[in-house]
Amino acid sequence: MGDIPYYVLSQTKYLIDNHLRSISFTAPPVQSGFPCDLPEMCEDAWNRAWWTGFAKHVLHPDCPLSGSEAMQVLNNVQIPGMCDDCLRSTVDSVWEAGPFEEIELIVRDGIGQVVEWATGEEVKNAYLEAQEMRIQMHMV
Repeated sequence: MGDIPYYVLSQTKYLIDNHLRSISFTAPPVQSGFPCDLPEMCEDAWNRAWWTGFAKHVLHPDCPLSGSEAMQVLNNVQIPGMCDDCLRSTVDSVWEAGPFEEIELIVRDGIGQVVEWATGEEVKNAYLEAQEMRIQMHMV
């Protein structure tokens, strides 16, 4: 692997890690359910659960959850101290925001850059080989 693909892969990993840290560090806002009497309590429970549960799974150094795994965990979560209406509204809001879709775009961009580089090198090498063959044919 050359310097350019290594740089692109390193940059892609950096962008993904940065995005995951950003998602994990700040909990999405609570979307209060209609009959909620204690929205502050729901917000505290959500923020606590986000940092002590969700974020730790996403940022785990040995076996982090993928985006789809994290969203499934979030979809099935029960948070003590948070009413069901606020929880469902908030989880639905997170699903709509699609926080992990950005990662797919980052990966696609990185792959595109490497493919572009590889294709360019192949074309360049094929051209140089063809030129060399023409030169050799004229020398004979």
